[in-house]
Amino acid sequence: MTYRVLKLLNVSVILLYFSLTYCYSEPPKSIGVVSSKEKPTKVFIILFDALRPDHMSCYGYDRKTTPFIDTLASDGVIFENHYTQGLITFFSIPTILYSRYFPPMLHESLDSIECRRQPDNYEKLITEIFRDNGYRTLFITTHSWFSKDSPLVRSFDESILVQSDSDAVPSFGDLNKHLFPWLEKNKDENFFVYIHVVDTHFPHLLSPPYDKWVTEELKNNIPENRRKELALGINERDILKPLTSYEVGFLNAIYDGSLLYTDHQLSVLVQKLKEINIFDNTTFFIISDHGELLGEDGMLWGHPPIAYDTMLKTPLIVSGKGIPQNVKIKEITENVDIVPTIAELLQLKTDAKFDGKSLLPYMLNNNSPSEHRTYAFSKCFYLEPEAYLNLMSIEKGYESHQMFILTDTKFKLEYHEINNAFYFWTRENEQKFINDKMFSKEKKFPNLNLSEKFPNEYNNAKMYLQNIILPKHKNYKEKSPEIYYIPFSPFTIPKYVVNKNDIVSHSGEYEKYTSDHKWGFDTDGFVIWTQPWQEMVNPLQLTFDIQQGEYEVYIKTPCMRNFYGHPLSSIYVSIANNPPILVDKSDCKNMEIEYQKVGLAKVDKTNKLDISFEPGNKNTWGNVMGIKLVQKKSTDDITEKQSLSPETNGNNIDVKDKIKLPTEDRINQLKSLGYL
Repeated sequence: MTYRVLKLLNVSVILLYFSLTYCYSEPPKSIGVVSSKEKPTKVFIILFDALRPDHMSCYGYDRKTTPFIDTLASDGVIFENHYTQGLITFFSIPTILYSRYFPPMLHESLDSIECRRQPDNYEKLITEIFRDNGYRTLFITTHSWFSKDSPLVRSFDESILVQSDSDAVPSFGDLNKHLFPWLEKNKDENFFVYIHVVDTHFPHLLSPPYDKWVTEELKNNIPENRRKELALGINERDILKPLTSYEVGFLNAIYDGSLLYTDHQLSVLVQKLKEINIFDNTTFFIISDHGELLGEDGMLWGHPPIAYDTMLKTPLIVSGKGIPQNVKIKEITENVDIVPTIAELLQLKTDAKFDGKSLLPYMLNNNSPSEHRTYAFSKCFYLEPEAYLNLMSIEKGYESHQMFILTDTKFKLEYHEINNAFYFWTRENEQKFINDKMFSKEKKFPNLNLSEKFPNEYNNAKMYLQNIILPKHKNYKEKSPEIYYIPFSPFTIPKYVVNKNDIVSHSGEYEKYTSDHKWGFDTDGFVIWTQPWQEMVNPLQLTFDIQQGEYEVYIKTPCMRNFYGHPLSSIYVSIANNPPILVDKSDCKNMEIEYQKVGLAKVDKTNKLDISFEPGNKNTWGNVMGIKLVQKKSTDDITEKQSLSPETNGNNIDVKDKIKLPTEDRINQLKSLGYL
């Protein structure tokens, strides 16, 4: 909607203020409070996935869910209005570790076409900054999103991707068992450890005493099969099942129990640090990547793309050496502030530029940084409610259309990139929408618009978005992609398939499609397949829109000795009408799903690349799961940072030895987490 233009003088002053204040921040300069004797030699970022602060007792929650974290918070600094920059893991983690609103992605893509953009010269991961300053770095996680192909994993000196003995998601306790030997080995080193655990994320499978809040009343009023659905995170988008008050209570009970378990395991880790005499030289940053919904609006749970405060607000607790005790900060802070704060605390030398600001002035002097933050910024992929609820026609990835959110202490502005639409409302209106259970009644997100009622506040927020945030997004999109990930989404037939009539979409049940003479598309296994021993199919044709250049082409295919009586997989790949190349894995010993290089492709100024598939060995399944295009660089262009190929692990000499998790198990774990 169009509004009256502000007075020219006011607009000019505001724009000048924005332009001078909110460009990329320079590397933090020491404020002269932390001496070399006060600097920690060990730093931990401990990220609890999907943790919302209002369920932590140190943030005032009535259940004692975080008794140990409470002690760390009282011995340190707690930030009461802290916000994430991404409402899902793969959006949030890069913003944290780069301290940029729009950084290159760090995950191995599993959705629609994704681009890893080329980092600029001043865009550095926290791992690079630590390494440049002589610290050893470790990434350890129970999150199955990360694999040896992940740029994040390859950036650390060592990475441990923890596995369990089953398809279940590994626990924080499993992680500690792998972490403790590394700590003992490296206790005399200066080090940085990033821990990412998912116990606070679905599924929530509790054992005593952590099921203490699952009362008999809840059990008696929720059928066992429904309790299982809720605990596993199944059917959270089922619009036919609005939540009862008992189900909301159960969701809160199992979430709180998982948090209590996580809190206990953190105490076990800290006790280990004390046993090996390094606790006193350690600083902790306890954070989360995004919040979580637990049925407050009578409908939604998990973390959908919705701008409720329970999704935007995350905890930040800083405790340990060099940090004052019993400090509470009410100012607006963001996850992008974490890396600049660490850099200043440790006086790390770097030429990196950040979107975040160091929080040391808050913590050490109880003063505001020189540039006061008016708004918190967050983003997520954009979906219509019907698409989200029914999982239809979803384009859900790092490069998909996005929704941007600005929030202050009273108002929220939401911007939809796909149609250039703005929505503006108050937190009070949002809470009423939630309390009145409007989502479960109307099946729509709260696209409220109070811009006419609050024109000044609306125009200030809109101006900030248009002049600060959107130019940063434009600069990101204009960067040259390094890698295109083109997997097959688990939700819908890929839009880049030309001959969609030659594909039948299904969910498992391969035996039903044995001789339809069409390629099958398994929406659960995100694989396109055919059985050439009993059906004839046309070549599968795909066309991609990508930037001009020369690319190495990798094909992702599975292998197995026996699947429904035949091995898999064998397939011919034709790149831009060149002679076909056979990719045959029918003789593999173990289940593997990996990329294999099949050739080079030159993309001209038409920005089109054609790839087609045909069955290979007639007695073998023809399966393909994805494509990866890696831009080929000349020798002169390759730097140490850019030269990491998809098959190398940078400095991670221990990765191949430590990562034993089969890809099939990893896929099952991703399903358990609700990503697939």
